[in-house]
Amino acid sequence: RRQAAFACEAAAAAIDAPNASAADGWIEAQQLAILAWQAAGELEGILRARAAYTAVVHRVPPHDCRGGSDSTGGSGVGTVPVCRSEAIGLTDFGQAWTPGLIGHETTARAKGAAAARGFATRRHRLRHDAEQLEYLLGAVGNGSLRQSGLTEAMLRATLHSHERLLDALPREEATAPRARAGESLDEWLSRRQAEAHTIGAVVLSPAQFGEIKHWHNRLAHVHDAQLPPGETVLGATSRALAEAQATYGSASPSVAVVDGLLSAAALEAALEFAMRSTVWWDSKAGYLGTYARAEGGTFSGGELAHFQLIEPTVAELRRAMPRVLCSHRLTATWMYKYDDEMQAGINIHADEAAVNLNIWLTPDEALSAADSAEGGLVVYTEKPPASWTGAQRNHGGDNEAARRRLLEESGFRNVTVPYRQNRLLGFEAD
Repeated sequence: RRQAAFACEAAAAAIDAPNASAADGWIEAQQLAILAWQAAGELEGILRARAAYTAVVHRVPPHDCRGGSDSTGGSGVGTVPVCRSEAIGLTDFGQAWTPGLIGHETTARAKGAAAARGFATRRHRLRHDAEQLEYLLGAVGNGSLRQSGLTEAMLRATLHSHERLLDALPREEATAPRARAGESLDEWLSRRQAEAHTIGAVVLSPAQFGEIKHWHNRLAHVHDAQLPPGETVLGATSRALAEAQATYGSASPSVAVVDGLLSAAALEAALEFAMRSTVWWDSKAGYLGTYARAEGGTFSGGELAHFQLIEPTVAELRRAMPRVLCSHRLTATWMYKYDDEMQAGINIHADEAAVNLNIWLTPDEALSAADSAEGGLVVYTEKPPASWTGAQRNHGGDNEAARRRLLEESGFRNVTVPYRQNRLLGFEAD
């Protein structure tokens, strides 16, 4: 904590840097702050530092933008333009920070230190990026990528680099560990959490990372999700929203479900943002994440802050369900993509929030029979003690065992809500 606080103070001194070289110093200091908070396991500190970091990387003077300085795997067709939007991936291996596997630092000093160690990422992250590149190639013809400066040659060369890399990596891919004979529940939970850091994990050599470094963790493209004038975000009827609000107020635990929440235009915009935008920098065990953090009521940090529908959605929900959202402020937003081959969900956890809202976007027809049967969300009725820390609520194998013991005492009472596209699930989180 002392390291993180010191780095934050040092970074604050240069926050209004007038030139790129001064901004480099601020960025380096802020990166150290992020990594220090991460090493301390302080999620709030990580989010604050990440928000400040993202704010400054997008304020670097335009003359610092460049193109063509990085190789695209020997193709010689040019590169993705870069305006110092190469922010680090904070939690490639969950909450555990392994210095020997850090490969996403962007300063010259950090790059040199990381070069001998290699770059840590996950195979399913690389596979996702290859699939996203294929999807973006299909959009070249309609001109929607013109503003990002992406060309068919750039995308095709970058896709080929990812394909070559995936072919060269080991084929075997770890999955969530199963319980061993004679292993207690607590032992299995601790081992599962420990091994989660290795699920799909690969360490790329400097040469291998050089093939994709112009694309990896870069804001190469952000889809414009803004709705046309006059279009509303919500598509659910007033009656459906009122019924959900009434159910939320009377149920125990407080849970509300609304089907068909978003309008057709808003649903399409959200889905296209998720499929096209290169904002998926957080590689978890079996899924990817992207985040936005609110400061003073507006979103100022995190890659997901580029998604224009966050604030309009909250504003319309607040008008439609005032007794659910009350005067609560939106403080954090995230979006997750789950790998369709790994079948790994999120561990038991408790978010620090008065109200937690979830909206599912993937079309129902894209789900397999197993996904349809098992997908969704389980809301347990038991709440964590007020004395628990954020780490006890969310992180760590030993903490997960404690969370499960807490649920055992209530017989695992829960409300299970099956998956459905465009379904809102809201519940009292804490």
